[in-house]
Amino acid sequence: MIRAEGTINIIEAMKRVNVKRLMVISAMGVGESWDSLSLVNKFFFAALMKSTRKDHEVQEAAVKASGLDWTIIRPSGLTNNPRTGVYSVGENIPSKTSQISRADVADLILNELENRKLIGKAVTITN
Repeated sequence: MIRAEGTINIIEAMKRVNVKRLMVISAMGVGESWDSLSLVNKFFFAALMKSTRKDHEVQEAAVKASGLDWTIIRPSGLTNNPRTGVYSVGENIPSKTSQISRADVADLILNELENRKLIGKAVTITN
């Protein structure tokens, strides 16, 4: 449970120094987004990524219970492709593709830091 333990430590440190804004990268298929996965992706997560999914579930629960101004970002499969600036973001949306560039995830994070529209939400980002 590396992610969960690290996130819990970060949350505790943020509270000690009165930092309120937290954004966490999780994964599509965690939490409520499980129902938006295709059967193939459900099989993949259930069979091959069971412990990783469980770790993300614990991580997300800690974030939601933190009392901080949090946003959970659940990307579809990450790639190293360049930023496009064209992607879908929403709660429990199905993925259009199984890929999103890290640069587009970074674009979402930077936009959210400025706009603050996703506080208290767990969103999927996908192409």
